[in-house]
Amino acid sequence: MPAACALLACLPGIQADAEPTLLEQISAGTENRHLGCWDPGHLLAVRQDFRLACASPGSISALGWEEAGFTGTNDLVVNSTLHIEDGGYAYEIGYVITNGLVGRAERDESDSVLILEIDSAGRGGIILEIPRAFYSWVGPDARASIVAVIQVMDKERAVEHHQALERGIHRVWFEFLDEDPEFKIINFVAIADAPPRRPPG
Repeated sequence: MPAACALLACLPGIQADAEPTLLEQISAGTENRHLGCWDPGHLLAVRQDFRLACASPGSISALGWEEAGFTGTNDLVVNSTLHIEDGGYAYEIGYVITNGLVGRAERDESDSVLILEIDSAGRGGIILEIPRAFYSWVGPDARASIVAVIQVMDKERAVEHHQALERGIHRVWFEFLDEDPEFKIINFVAIADAPPRRPPG
């Protein structure tokens, strides 16, 4: 008798109760953070309309869905990568988004701008890891140093955000409201004059 079976379930003519499907879990009011897929080869996924599904990793990728996770307060979390091609170059931008999905992402080469459209499911936030090579840079010379400044715009309004440049990666994070916003993440290159050198001797 298999050790994993309950005694009655292993007797002839008696079938063990099947694990509840995702729909049954949702209908029963199971908290998001406790939802799961009974098939070990399936992952919990979220579609672009925020409906949940159980699917294999290959199907999730082919259908354009995202693997879903939830915080302890039942907020949706997606940890994924944007693949953007522009001018013969390919860029990968890692991101973690809460209570939203990325609907559109593209690069405006003329302005060194990342355009990001978010489908929101409530108040949420996003952390982006943008490679330095994504933006156009002005080469430094002997008299100047380069200072990177990121600005986040929602239409014509500046958005409060945080940023850091670490090992060639711009880490930018900010919050959004439940209004399906479109953001422009702009890189400004400021040129600061180098301090004057002391005369020899």
